[in-house]
This record gives sequence, structure tokens and C-alpha cells, in this order.
Amino acid sequence: MQHYGLPTRLLDWSSNLLVGLYFCRIKSLDKDGALFIFDPTLMESMYKFNELLEMQVQEKSRSDFFSSINLSA
Repeated sequence: MQHYGLPTRLLDWSSNLLVGLYFCRIKSLDKDGALFIFDPTLMESMYKFNELLEMQVQEKSRSDFFSSINLSA
């Protein structure tokens, strides 16, 4: 994930634990760091992301969108 030097909470992603530890501690060795481990296969089984991705989305035209909004003043 690119952050271009901007401060963010979710900054670096890695599939290698040692790389994650390195980036967790690179800025300050005298402060505690935090490393979070995320298991995407567990999340997929819990939330069924694959089923969400396979859902078909109804396409609507602009005229459908504007006709559903009350534009009268």
C-alpha cells in the first residue's frame, strides 16, 4: 500500500513476518511497536467475501438515477 510519506494508521503490508517486524521498529528502537497479523483465509470463511464478489450488480443509467430523486423545489 503506497502512502507517499503521509501519516496513516494502516501503513505497510507484507506477507513476510520478518519484513513486518523490520518496518514496525525502523523509526524508533526505544518505543514499543505494534505488529498485527491478518489471516485473509479466515476472513473469507467468516464473511464469505467470495460470495459478495460474485454478486451481480444492477446497472442503472443516469436517467434512472435522476428520475428517482425529487427535484422539485
